[in-house]
Amino acid sequence: MKSDHFGIKKETINELMSRLRRSKLSKREIIWILVFLKSKKPSSMNSEIIDLPNLDQAISSIIVAAPSILPLINSGLCRELLEEKALAWITEDKIQHDWIKNKIDKTLTSKNIKPRNLHGIAPTKITSKDFLIATIDTWSIELSEKNDIVTNLKNEWQSKRNPYNHFSWALNADESYISTCIWDWIKNNNTHIQPLQTAFKSLEEVMQHFNQVSTSEYELEAIKKYAKNRWYQKTYRENLKGKKQQNLVLSEKAISRLKLLSKKHGIKRNKVIELLLKLETEQNLYLKQALKIMHIEE
Repeated sequence: MKSDHFGIKKETINELMSRLRRSKLSKREIIWILVFLKSKKPSSMNSEIIDLPNLDQAISSIIVAAPSILPLINSGLCRELLEEKALAWITEDKIQHDWIKNKIDKTLTSKNIKPRNLHGIAPTKITSKDFLIATIDTWSIELSEKNDIVTNLKNEWQSKRNPYNHFSWALNADESYISTCIWDWIKNNNTHIQPLQTAFKSLEEVMQHFNQVSTSEYELEAIKKYAKNRWYQKTYRENLKGKKQQNLVLSEKAISRLKLLSKKHGIKRNKVIELLLKLETEQNLYLKQALKIMHIEE
């Protein structure tokens, strides 16, 4: 991936900042300017503008040949770009990006908003997050309306209605197994299954499914509970490997001592017994002496 200036010489950036009377230009602003110039001067810009070998020359030529475009750039940056804090909730998470794109497509269609064409920006040359934000930045609508849309997206993403907030815990567990559990619940309850649809293998596939269907919070909670129970049962069984249950009858004094040792060292009671047995087997420190004392007392 290229630098924040996409191969444009520092001198050209400085000249652009000077003519725009700006003290700095962020990568986000440069991307917006490139898309804007592409829309205004298509003949001067290659189809893949960020991958254009002579991008620096193209930018320089436009600055010199069309100075009247500079006020349009300045006003556009002020008119179309939200403050950074309004977009701070957007992360590098691809699952989040897919969710936002899906919601954006529906919003743009319902509101008849036509974004500026980003096909001139090669997605491989900027991050998925940069591309997503560039999509939002280039909506030619009132900034207040844009802010309302983004705020609504943020609130919905963070709400309990969002399936991701019910299943993101799977990323820190066995994602594949939990995704299968979610599939099993949906299949067994005959809910939203499409013909030829196959079992989920990842949380990304789970989210792709929920992006396409409407699911109530109650249903999401039921699926989460089912998947978590299956996951806990699986981990419990795995933890029992190499172990067998033994029923021991202990005196009340022995039980009190066991509780005391467990609390003192912050470990479970069965672990106390296991450690003492291991130590005695390896070092033979206590039993022999204890048996002698018991014999003398008898």
